[in-house]
Amino acid sequence: MTDISTGLYAQGAILAALFRRHRTGRGTKIDCNLLSTQVANLVNLGSNFLNAGTVPRRWGTAHESIVPYQGFQTEDGQNLIVGAGSDEQFISLCRRMAVDYYENEKFASNKARVANRVELIKLLASRFAEETLEEWLARFATAKFPFGPVNTFAQVFADPQVRHNDMVSEVDHKKAGRVRLLNNPVTFKDCNLAPRLPPPLLGEHTDAVLREYLKFDDNSLSDLRSSGVIS
Repeated sequence: MTDISTGLYAQGAILAALFRRHRTGRGTKIDCNLLSTQVANLVNLGSNFLNAGTVPRRWGTAHESIVPYQGFQTEDGQNLIVGAGSDEQFISLCRRMAVDYYENEKFASNKARVANRVELIKLLASRFAEETLEEWLARFATAKFPFGPVNTFAQVFADPQVRHNDMVSEVDHKKAGRVRLLNNPVTFKDCNLAPRLPPPLLGEHTDAVLREYLKFDDNSLSDLRSSGVIS
C-alpha cells in the first residue's frame, strides 16, 4: 500500500505542478518518498498520538474509535463487514437486525459504544451468527450504512457490480497469449482508459524509446548494444 500511495501522491503532485506552471510559468522540483507517505497514511491514528498521546493498538478488522465498525462471521462461516458511523446508522442497523440494543444507555452513543465495545460486539456477533451471509445482505440491501461481504478472489471478479464497472480487460501477449489485466478504476465520459498494450517483454521497447526521445540512430544503438549497455 505504501508503494501505491506514494504513486498516487506523486500523481496529484505532478498535476498540481503542471497547473501551477500553466498559471505562473514556473516549474518546480517534486520529491516523494515512501517514508513520508507511510507517516502521512497514519492519518487519524497519527493525529490521536500527536495531540492526545494515544498509542494505537491492533484491532483486527475493527475501528479504534467507531463501534461497531468491523467484520462479523455469519451462520454459514462467511464474513460480513458492517459499519455504523453515526448514532442514526446504529439505530438503523439494529432495526434491520431486529434487535433493540440502541435503547440501552450503554450503546446509545458512539462514545458509550466505544466504552462498552466488548459487550456490544459480543451481542452483535451472536446475532450475526444466526443467519447466513446472503440473508444479511438481503436485510441490508437498501441500508444507508456501509456494509459488504469479505469476498474470495473468485467472488470479487464474479461480483455483478465489479463486472458492471468493467474492471477487467483482455489483450494479446507475444509469449503468454491472451492475458487479462485490471482496468483503471477511473473512467472518463469521452475517453477509454482500458489497457491498450500487454506488459512488455524485457527490453522490448528500448530501441523505440531511445529513438523517439533521445533521437538515437542505428549506429548509436549498435554501439550501446555492443558495449553491453542495452541488450
